[in-house]
Amino acid sequence: MKTTKATALTPRQSKYLHSYHDPSSPTFGNSYQSALSAGYSDQTARNFNHLQPEWLSENIGQMAITAISPEQIMATLTAIINDGSEPTIIKLKAMEMTMKAYNMLAQRHDTKPTTVTLNVDLTNSG
Repeated sequence: MKTTKATALTPRQSKYLHSYHDPSSPTFGNSYQSALSAGYSDQTARNFNHLQPEWLSENIGQMAITAISPEQIMATLTAIINDGSEPTIIKLKAMEMTMKAYNMLAQRHDTKPTTVTLNVDLTNSG
């Protein structure tokens, strides 16, 4: 098994990672904008994900592993479902994601079309 020694990050690399992973950063989750804010050129910023430098792969992978647990995801989805102020469409998406996580959605393989009529009140009364 090959082991690699963690590469020491330059200040610019550290700034990129902080900008990309910090939810309070204006460039959070945006690789291109995070690269620009860290001082990389426009061309490098545009190709960051394609280039995948080793330091980026090592650090992004590690941050993704430690970023959020499945339990935290399920707790967030449950909170969305139970929040009276969330729009119905958001609640339905949270329910769908929860059902998928627990394999509660059966895959249909019929070729015969099925018609279903639903009467749903989507107004926010209350």
